[in-house]
Amino acid sequence: MVITAIPVPALQQLVESEFGGAFEVDSGIADVAQTPTKIVGHDFERMSLVFINVGTELLVIAPSNNVSSTQGIIMLQNGSSVSLNAKDDLVLVGHEWYGIVVPIIDQPAFFTSPIYYLDTRRYRVVP
Repeated sequence: MVITAIPVPALQQLVESEFGGAFEVDSGIADVAQTPTKIVGHDFERMSLVFINVGTELLVIAPSNNVSSTQGIIMLQNGSSVSLNAKDDLVLVGHEWYGIVVPIIDQPAFFTSPIYYLDTRRYRVVP
């Protein structure tokens, strides 16, 4: 039996055929304040976006800098997550996303809490 090397991994082939391009992944931590804080910017090559609240405070996120404790998606502390993708959520995945901290107990005005993000974007169109 002869085993030959596969030139392109199966997952890469699927993604390239489905979405017409090659993709890269970016991740990071943003420190969200008690005032609207930009977590990720506009990117209409973005195909998926995941947020995970890795802090100990309640967060609220939204695709708008008008995010508030009553306007947005509530993310509970210690691991709550939000996942977006272009097929299900259309253009929402490409918008700027903002967040605010909603302290459970009184915190100083400069208090921040971390949110992890994972961003998958197309960087090259495959013919």
